[in-house]
Amino acid sequence: MSQLFSALSRAREYVRKSIHQATWYETPLAWTIALILLVAGLVAARHAVPGPGLDFASSVWAPGRAILHGFDPYHLGVVERFYPRAVPFPLYGPPHLVLAIVVALLPLRVAGALWLVLTVLALAGYVAWAVKLAVGRVSISLSAAVMGILLVSRPGFNLVELGQPTVVYLPLCWIVWRADSNRWTSAVALAFLLGKPPFAIPVLVFLLIQRSWVLLGRGLAIGAVVSAPILALLVRSEHGVSGLVHAVSTNNSALARLDEGIAQRIDVTALVVRWTGSNDWWVYVVCAVMVLGLTGLAIRRRLAVDDYRVTAGSRNREAIVLAMALATLVSITHEDYDVLLLLVPIGAAWSACRKDVWPVVPAIAAVVLQTPARLPSVLTYERIAEFTAFLLLFALAVIDIQLARGGSVHKFEHALRRDDRSLNDPN
Repeated sequence: MSQLFSALSRAREYVRKSIHQATWYETPLAWTIALILLVAGLVAARHAVPGPGLDFASSVWAPGRAILHGFDPYHLGVVERFYPRAVPFPLYGPPHLVLAIVVALLPLRVAGALWLVLTVLALAGYVAWAVKLAVGRVSISLSAAVMGILLVSRPGFNLVELGQPTVVYLPLCWIVWRADSNRWTSAVALAFLLGKPPFAIPVLVFLLIQRSWVLLGRGLAIGAVVSAPILALLVRSEHGVSGLVHAVSTNNSALARLDEGIAQRIDVTALVVRWTGSNDWWVYVVCAVMVLGLTGLAIRRRLAVDDYRVTAGSRNREAIVLAMALATLVSITHEDYDVLLLLVPIGAAWSACRKDVWPVVPAIAAVVLQTPARLPSVLTYERIAEFTAFLLLFALAVIDIQLARGGSVHKFEHALRRDDRSLNDPN
């Protein structure tokens, strides 16, 4: 019995030291669990769908095929010619159609298989990026565990099953939010981010608030150059600008009548639509303006306090990025799988705010809430989406209040600098 207690005592001390040294995720037990989770996730991804995902076929391959054959994918009924099960083409921007044309050069089954591999690899890279920021180094075991959980969770499984192009736009958002505005890579990322308006619109608003004029100018210029040939083809297909505008308007009206996705949406507009039954355009505008406006004011105040000199990696900067990510999700139409956008901002904020991480906890809870792939009978995915939307709003409110308080973090950082100077002062 004494040997048992001694072994338990040594095990407890080992766990305590591992946690204290932040190496618990490199233990043999952690590696074993990580490999089991990763294998389960890859098996789930392999058997997700027998063929190409519906969103991939409807939003990437079929629109690209339509353009290659001289048709306008925004014209109602055109996409269905190339993929009979397709839904009306969502309002993606012209840069998205550049990607669609490249993919559509391949046969559907080949393109679908390659897209599945791309989705898994892109998600793995995004997870590894988040883990590296959170723990300060690359951890294969921790990345594998998180990747496995995501692949069997609802957001990750939906990305794989549906072939959602969201996986392309997740890293683009982060590149634009974090990169130096003078770098051309961030400008190129912004140009192609214009291909998905629900991500692009909040990003553009926050770039205006941060006075990132160089990045805005370069990104919009590159976006215009990329979009010009696509727009010329669409205008020619519709015999004029007015024909294209009419086709887009008709297509959007058909999309508005489809409410299947409302149950999985996690934005604040979806809450208003569920409660009021009103799905008018002005509801979307009012909700977006309120969320982006309030978050923009908080960010503007934070930047003004710091004299618009917030360096990457600082607590203030990561709090601003996390606020922008949360506002992006709740301001404009987003479904449950888009919650993966928070992975990297949460990782960076966790590292920057290691001594005071409680403002990050609600955002983490929102991601965790979406992980169950199977639910008890008392819950529905619509109810989970509502809870997630509330958690995202609460997380955004917490971060906005921290940013708008206008000095607590700022004074704390100045106090640290004063302490450093006093320690280095020989007198």
